Amino acid sequence: MFADSWAVLEAALTKAKAIYQDTNATQDEIDNACASLAAAIKALVKTDSSTPTPTPKPPKPSNPIKPNEPIKPNLPGYVNQIHNNINQVTVLGRFPEDVQLIVETLTDTAKAEIINKITNKNDLAKYNIEKIYDIYMLQKGMQYKPDGAFTIKIKLDDELLAKRYLGIVYIADDGTVTMVPSKVKDGFITFTTNHNSYYAIVSSDSPIVNTATTGSIIGNNTFAVIMLGMLLAFVVKKSDSLLKKESE
Repeated sequence: MFADSWAVLEAALTKAKAIYQDTNATQDEIDNACASLAAAIKALVKTDSSTPTPTPKPPKPSNPIKPNEPIKPNLPGYVNQIHNNINQVTVLGRFPEDVQLIVETLTDTAKAEIINKITNKNDLAKYNIEKIYDIYMLQKGMQYKPDGAFTIKIKLDDELLAKRYLGIVYIADDGTVTMVPSKVKDGFITFTTNHNSYYAIVSSDSPIVNTATTGSIIGNNTFAVIMLGMLLAFVVKKSDSLLKKESE
């Protein structure tokens, strides 16, 4: 019974991982993968210590953000990344070649004004706001709104690198703030979004748990992919637990 339920889970996981890594996956494919994986997890049968069971190898979910592997453009006239030399910020995705990346690091006065407008300050009580960036793109003097999600990669200075834990916060026009899943690696902090907006780097003395954001912050496709990643992480945790029980 356990072997059968685990086989179903492994099949769902394999399919989900393929869709998870496919940047061209449709909404229906993502939704179906999420549903199948969730159903397989729910249907897992508790192992009986008296019955021999297989020893599955814990799956390792792939990281969807690969800072050193920019997305290749599919059409002529497009570029796969835009760089801002002044603030050492890069966006990765697919953009018309005449689009400019504008990055403004807010002064202390402007930073204080933005912080003062934040409506859910309690959500930031355990974090220190280190820097706030206004990140947007221009095309022929007009603000350019990317079609879909893109990755932002910010180079960290020595002061930020000295902080124990770092994270990214999205600051909406209405003053609400939300944590955005991010990754610190090789001197950069990287995250995915689909908005020209204010983004803050925050620090903490304890690990920062990046929770999935709502549709108002990221697109539905991106949200579904993040949720799928959370399910994959749950499967890893579940398999580790089962292996521990088998070894006892």
